[in-house]
Amino acid sequence: MRKDNILKINDLFSRSWEIYKKNWFNFILIGLIFLLVGAIGGYSSGFEFNNLTGDVVYNTSAIVRLISWLLTTYLSIGIIRYLLGLIDGKKTKLSSIFNNVDSIAHFAFVILVGLISGFLIAFGTLLFIIPGVIVMLGLMFSKYIIIENKGGNVEVLDAIKGSWEITKGFRW
Repeated sequence: MRKDNILKINDLFSRSWEIYKKNWFNFILIGLIFLLVGAIGGYSSGFEFNNLTGDVVYNTSAIVRLISWLLTTYLSIGIIRYLLGLIDGKKTKLSSIFNNVDSIAHFAFVILVGLISGFLIAFGTLLFIIPGVIVMLGLMFSKYIIIENKGGNVEVLDAIKGSWEITKGFRW
């Protein structure tokens, strides 16, 4: 393990706390926005009574759930860029979370990275859970790599490989 890769937890928490104190209201607003978007997806489902059979059935609208997931993914791109801007010390506006997707290709790359990572994590989990956890830890930065590099500058598989490389020596 290289010494320059070692995180100093105290420094990390101190810096995070300073960023939080300056932006606490925005973080609460971001949480409320995600709560509302999640409520849209949850609103379309519920238990219903089937008059024909007398059964209680669970009903959900796949289209509304898909729209909610796409909207959450879209907003997550803006939120991740907003947070990365704060970490870099840049002046960032909360309104930027709504318009931080560079192109349809950029959005598609983020979705594709999420789907590939999710599939690999699920496959690893089928292999007695621990491999799934290791894969999850290894791929946790792939979405950040795509978002930070504006999608077009980094290919999907390169982002996955990059995340795997970043976490080398820290997964276990």
